Amino acid sequence: MIRTQSGHRESGNATWTAKSVVVVMLSAALLAGGCDASSGERPLASAQPGSAGPRIEFDTTAGRIVIELDPVRAPLTARHVLDLVERGYYDGSLFYQSLPKRFVAGGRRAADAPRLAAPTVRNEWSNGLRHERGTIAMCRRIGDPRTMQRRALQACIDSASAEFFINTMDNAHLDLRQPDGAGYTVFGRVIAGMDVVDALARCATTRDAANGEPGMLIEPVVIRIARRAAD
Repeated sequence: MIRTQSGHRESGNATWTAKSVVVVMLSAALLAGGCDASSGERPLASAQPGSAGPRIEFDTTAGRIVIELDPVRAPLTARHVLDLVERGYYDGSLFYQSLPKRFVAGGRRAADAPRLAAPTVRNEWSNGLRHERGTIAMCRRIGDPRTMQRRALQACIDSASAEFFINTMDNAHLDLRQPDGAGYTVFGRVIAGMDVVDALARCATTRDAANGEPGMLIEPVVIRIARRAAD
């Protein structure tokens, strides 16, 4: 489970509590031990014919990851992420959380990094893209319809800004509408470096000392530079 500074949730059709939360119900099982670059995972789903889009490259301290964006089905999010890359927002940011065979999360700036603004982007969750292994989606807050007015709920739905997660398995429950009425925007897929992503999912983790959040990387992986890659 990934969450913001406040709140906690469990997702799917399931239970949740809290003010506002980011992303996902995921297994609480965590894998101790160091990063293991070997991978026995099944292959990624094949790309749709003619679906090639702009590519971005994360040069990380664990290796290189290349993402192909989908500006046809997620045009606002694809443009938003490209803008962040071009502004240097992701340079020095972290992959900070993982749950084995579920997801890895990144795009969070370190606490001691210079503050940079990241605007929010409208949710595009109903674009037909699925949370399949190797896809990338935006983190966002989840609103509580029991306590929040419509405007506040909509603000949560459209709260994605910079943090993202990469699915390391098919997470079909994330394709479902969440309690506040929307899901999470998938906006691209990994086309190179999935072995690096799988290694991140096997890195040593701990619980956050402040809030008990599971799956926090003991040694976060740094995105040294993010750039637009050659198509």
